[in-house]
Amino acid sequence: GDKVGEAAELTCLSLSHLDEFVAAGTMSGSVCVWNVAQARKEAVCVGPHAGREVTAVTFAHSVQLLFAADSRGGIVGWALPPASDQFTPRVVVEQANAPPPVLPDFPAEKAIKRKVREAHFATRSISIARSKLSKMASAVQTVAWDEEAARLYAADDSGGIVAWHVEMNEMGLAVGMHPNQSWQAHEETTTALALAKVN
Repeated sequence: GDKVGEAAELTCLSLSHLDEFVAAGTMSGSVCVWNVAQARKEAVCVGPHAGREVTAVTFAHSVQLLFAADSRGGIVGWALPPASDQFTPRVVVEQANAPPPVLPDFPAEKAIKRKVREAHFATRSISIARSKLSKMASAVQTVAWDEEAARLYAADDSGGIVAWHVEMNEMGLAVGMHPNQSWQAHEETTTALALAKVN
């Protein structure tokens, strides 16, 4: 059998929109995809993840991609059936290429206290920009897909979160991604993301 993806330790799992496929990331850098109904392996996707631990996988039904993130900040969108290029990398980006995150403002306070805190905030912002953001090329720990907005949220081990917007061509195929927004959630590793619609 194929040792890539079979003998490797599994690191993450995701089930497709209609429970048709299940995908698993591995320590060896592969993403294994199985057909649930037919109980067979459909593909072993390696490509850009070779030699990197796959840290998160998620299916994006609306754009027909399987996203996988890795331990060096790489994010790959693999084409899904029935596309002619199924299980090949169609979108490849790096978390480190996202713009610096937006940091939250301090709440309104008395003038003198606010000035002190703003000064501290400016110093702290520079510190984060120089130390934390330089780590963005390290592990993307978790991802979440927004079907309505066609947007992938990726959180890394520096506490940063990037919203990647998927670009579509005139034929309705995903052809790229660009960072739509980024922010510093905190200064610790983000291990999980959840999306909620607010009316």
